[in-house]
Amino acid sequence: MAAEKYESDRGVPWQPGFWKRMPWLAMLSLTGFGICCGALAGILASSDGHEVNTWPRPDMEISVSVLLALAANLASLCLSIALTKASAVAWWQKALDGTTMQRLQFDLSIQTSLATVFTSPAFDLFAVAAFLSVAIGIIDGPLVQRASSVVLTSSAPTPTNITVLISNDTLPANFSQYNSQTAVGSSSLLTPLFGSVNREYSNRAAIRIPLVGNTSCGANSNCVAQIPAAGFDISCNQTTKPYGWGLESPAMTLFNVSINKGYSSDSGWQVNLFTTTQPSLPKMATDYSNCYGATTTRQCVLRLATVAYPVTLSNGTATLKAWQLGDNETVSMANGDTPTLAQGTGPETSNGRGSIFLQMLDGILSVAKSLYEANAQANAQTYVNGAGAPGDAPHSSASFSTSGSPGAISNYITSNLSTYGTCSMTWEDPSIDIINNIRELMFRSAIAQSDANPSAVSAQGLTATETKFISIYRSHYNYLGLAIGCLSIEVIVIALLLVGWHRLGRSFSTDALEIARAFGAPLLQKGSSNDTIGNLMRRVGRKRVRYGQAGYEVRPEEPDSSAEEFPPDELLQTEGHNDEAGVLGEERTTLVGHEVAQAVKDGRLQERCKLEFNTEDRVGVIERGVLY
Repeated sequence: MAAEKYESDRGVPWQPGFWKRMPWLAMLSLTGFGICCGALAGILASSDGHEVNTWPRPDMEISVSVLLALAANLASLCLSIALTKASAVAWWQKALDGTTMQRLQFDLSIQTSLATVFTSPAFDLFAVAAFLSVAIGIIDGPLVQRASSVVLTSSAPTPTNITVLISNDTLPANFSQYNSQTAVGSSSLLTPLFGSVNREYSNRAAIRIPLVGNTSCGANSNCVAQIPAAGFDISCNQTTKPYGWGLESPAMTLFNVSINKGYSSDSGWQVNLFTTTQPSLPKMATDYSNCYGATTTRQCVLRLATVAYPVTLSNGTATLKAWQLGDNETVSMANGDTPTLAQGTGPETSNGRGSIFLQMLDGILSVAKSLYEANAQANAQTYVNGAGAPGDAPHSSASFSTSGSPGAISNYITSNLSTYGTCSMTWEDPSIDIINNIRELMFRSAIAQSDANPSAVSAQGLTATETKFISIYRSHYNYLGLAIGCLSIEVIVIALLLVGWHRLGRSFSTDALEIARAFGAPLLQKGSSNDTIGNLMRRVGRKRVRYGQAGYEVRPEEPDSSAEEFPPDELLQTEGHNDEAGVLGEERTTLVGHEVAQAVKDGRLQERCKLEFNTEDRVGVIERGVLY
């Protein structure tokens, strides 16, 4: 320490040079910036296309966005350090070349506040660097974040095994409806189990599949499978019938849906569906006297069977694939003697005058009937205006009537509003929708029956095709390129600020105390004026200082008119020191120039307290309202 103090007291030489004055901190920071840019590119390259849950390793999941943000922030930090050092190099070079105090102050202030540019007309490389630093800091983060995204993709379908607890037998005979008949009336009610099925169907509740010990087909995958269960074998045929009608043919069916139960000796009880529609616009005379076209009738027979329902499973729920004409899902037909009716007991049968029957199909049919059974027809009429009046000519007209489900009639109309109430109305065939709704009721019923009686159900092992949905990282290198491009502009500005570092003779900074010493602050004039601020602080850093009232100064009452008469170096100064109470103590007066002393006496100069940094024993408390 003694040797260092001795050297500082003797003086520190000015030693410029390329390597001697190399701004190593700035260079290391720029190198760190390059490493961070490489890390950004490496993160994107290594994560691109990899599953989110397994990157970078299955046992260590780290979000790419977190790593990108970390690398981007480190890159910005490196540039900030380099910019600080480069600004110091450029500022002291400008001081060496000579400039105005205003320009030096602007170049310092713009480094900490962009608002400086609005209060000063100056604009130079320091301002450019400050604006770039702020602007790039704003846009760089979003660009880096957009460089990587998470997308959902699907894997190639692979076979998997699943086990379901669903019976593939037909439904029990007493499954869906309760019918009672007594001397005073009759009643038909859905059974509790099928009533629950119908409610879930009406509310479009999810179809829950009872899977057994299965880990496939979870929330992040789906499986396509065929589940054997109670259902219907479906066969349909279609006929088209032309019609023409006039006054002699008073009625014509335009739309009709009929659902009923039938029996066949070879297949037992079955559901018969008849739909009649007018699919194309007929020709109609304006006076309704001649209206003709064609109707299409489709008859579908639904026979009890075990069918393979094509479903898509995901997270324990099933989506039933819609049936289309020509599809054959039948696994096996039910026996012709399969019971669909069971006799029940209750209060109605206790006296032998009533009967109770529980039925397999009637509840399902009643739900389908309530939704779809409907009829629409046009009726021709002839009447005479002013009936009974001699000479009146006959007049023809037509009327339109509907019955059954208004929803079914309205939902399948294909003609426009102007045709309503006439024989020109046309309809779409609803038979496929009806069959699909009956299929869904049967599938839900098979599941409900199995859930209600699990001990009577044998689990079915099935082969399914599983497709997994995985979240993967997708890299967007164009956003990374934009981000690095913006940062590189700031690197160029930093390089321009560093140009000429070899001219400096020692290490410089823009530390406030270092600049104050260069401006001649008395408290900082220890040792060599060419010493670093760090060495200076080791000499005077422990000295206690304070900002406050440090004495008196005299100034011309009219500065503009007396500045030349009384220059600043010829002032009368009064200095003092503080006592423990903080009040100025003894004062000593130094007379600088006979003319100044006389001016104070004459009142041409005014005495005023001054504020400054000084040692604690030489400053007092700043007083409110005092002119300084």
